[in-house]
Amino acid sequence: MDWKPLFPAVRLAVELTRRVRALAVNHSDKSANDPVTIADYGAQALLLHAISRLHPHASVLSEERSEQFLTLVSPENRALIARLLGEVMGENATEADVVRWLDFGAGRDDRELWTVDPIDGTRGYVGGGRYCVAIGIMTDRVPTAGLLACPVYPSADGRGRMFYTIGDASYSEPLDGGEAARISVRSVRESAQFLPIESTDLPEIDHPILMRACDYLGIGEIEIPGYEGQDKYATIANGDADFYLRPERPQDRLHYIWDHVPGTAILTRAGGIASDLTGKPLDFTHGDRLPTLGLIVSSRAAHERIVAAYQAIKGG
Repeated sequence: MDWKPLFPAVRLAVELTRRVRALAVNHSDKSANDPVTIADYGAQALLLHAISRLHPHASVLSEERSEQFLTLVSPENRALIARLLGEVMGENATEADVVRWLDFGAGRDDRELWTVDPIDGTRGYVGGGRYCVAIGIMTDRVPTAGLLACPVYPSADGRGRMFYTIGDASYSEPLDGGEAARISVRSVRESAQFLPIESTDLPEIDHPILMRACDYLGIGEIEIPGYEGQDKYATIANGDADFYLRPERPQDRLHYIWDHVPGTAILTRAGGIASDLTGKPLDFTHGDRLPTLGLIVSSRAAHERIVAAYQAIKGG
């Protein structure tokens, strides 16, 4: 997959999210624990509009829906997002355009399936933290390509990062363009030197178990950074951490595949692995959700020991 023709649209989607965040527009809730902002709808509409032009027959599974846009978003905010879309795209955009673009590719069932999450990590986005714009491709329900635009990814130049696959490798470059570099996971093999990261979602469940896993692995006292969304995948693929452990959670916290397809594709091509808690690779063949309540994302060097640590401490 050649992602470069989509880069301009991805950068415009990021610009749109920045403008909406600066306006501090209130967010809505699609359901319990599932916030959505007008930036989600605007960024998805922009991305799918671009995909429709470049790949008019694409089959797409995306997070947002036009019916939610029409029922959850006020008329004033629907008009606002159409106006902001027109501004960043440099062309007229109406509410009807937004509705049409939001549902592009839906309902098709092709061997190649695109996934789009316009703002992955919405809680982080709303709270002023890290988030990403995420696009993935599956072939026969196996993640084969991914792109993550991470506006708040820490870098010396403060420009954010774009992570993406080319063939069997993964690359990173500044979000606003520049030299690309191949990325890979850390090769650290001593368990005591593994660097963990965690989710900021449900820390009361995740953090105690992660701390027990760190103790089992011999990791001393360490400050563990917490992130939202697939920034965690990018962080491990880029060699800035070694593992993320998400223990089993309540049934209402199942994983949607658009939250994992791009990150899995990028991570595996950088030398990592994403699995369920028993060590089996993530299974994307069950509709729009993963059939697991927890997962492990790590370098291959760390993976077997993270699985062993979780299996040793679970239920204890």
